[in-house]
Amino acid sequence: MNVIDKITPSSGSAKHAWILVATHYFTKWVEAKLYSELTFKEVCNFVDENIVTRFDVLEMIITENDAIFTTDKFREYTASVKIWLVQSTLYYPQENGHAEAMRQELEDLEEARLDAYNILVVQKKIVEGAYNRRVSQKTFGEEELVWQTVLPIRIKDPGFGKWS
Repeated sequence: MNVIDKITPSSGSAKHAWILVATHYFTKWVEAKLYSELTFKEVCNFVDENIVTRFDVLEMIITENDAIFTTDKFREYTASVKIWLVQSTLYYPQENGHAEAMRQELEDLEEARLDAYNILVVQKKIVEGAYNRRVSQKTFGEEELVWQTVLPIRIKDPGFGKWS
């Protein structure tokens, strides 16, 4: 489990600044959630909603040495759900590099999402240009001749189609 350092969002009403990421060791399933403010309660809710309920009770959670994971309250919470909490050290070098790889993957995902959004905006402008054409109104003035064909009732003329 890892907290990606404070980021500066460019848009959005919530202004999320923290990303909490967890990866299942064997399946490499990634769970990530954005937070505007990261507190002990939010981390516990994240563990409960995204780890315990999805993967059942785990044997151990490996975290980095972030302050939010080393608090006594978080240790008590993990002990209460019978999860062994381990901080990542040199004995787990794959975990240290894995967090950076996840961060890069999330950045790539965000870039792909923005590219897809830009393509969508361009396509909408193309469709808008095709549909938003104005119809020029035909107006007739006084003394102007207007041709009108009057057909007798109940007589069909194929040249006029459905209008006869």
